[in-house]
Amino acid sequence: MQIEITDNGCLTLMLSDDELSAMGLCFEQLDRRDAATRRMLRTLLQIARRRTGFSPEGPLSVEALPTADGCLLLVTPLAPCNDKPLTYRIPDENALLQIAAAWPHKAHPWGQSSSLYRTADGFRLILYGVAPFAALAECADRTDEQESYIAEHGTPWFVGDALPQLCSCLQ
Repeated sequence: MQIEITDNGCLTLMLSDDELSAMGLCFEQLDRRDAATRRMLRTLLQIARRRTGFSPEGPLSVEALPTADGCLLLVTPLAPCNDKPLTYRIPDENALLQIAAAWPHKAHPWGQSSSLYRTADGFRLILYGVAPFAALAECADRTDEQESYIAEHGTPWFVGDALPQLCSCLQ
């Protein structure tokens, strides 16, 4: 198992299929409503706390993405003022570039993150703890889509640090 804390304060956990199996699970079984999945997450967070000191206060968002031989778990602390992720539909590349140009930070401040997915009708941007800013209102539409639905039906481009990555691409 690989455990790292990203520059923006997110925790990444790479688990092999064998490690998931040792915990009595496989990727297809992961479900936030399942007691075994919740036990696994509590155990992994305890391990991460011991190894890295990762100990955020408040709610967390957990994204599970399949890999060739296991899965990637991205654990994002959510800012207390915005405990639900905000999702936006971005129609095209031009709108995406305008949003990226408006992002003022080289990295997400603590407790914030963003993920970008390519979809059949454009892009989906998921914001965790990030307050909406003017370029979003001008170039994107809020959606009520769940982040799990977007992750399942979209192609991940940037997970956890979409806005800083897009901004750095422009420079």
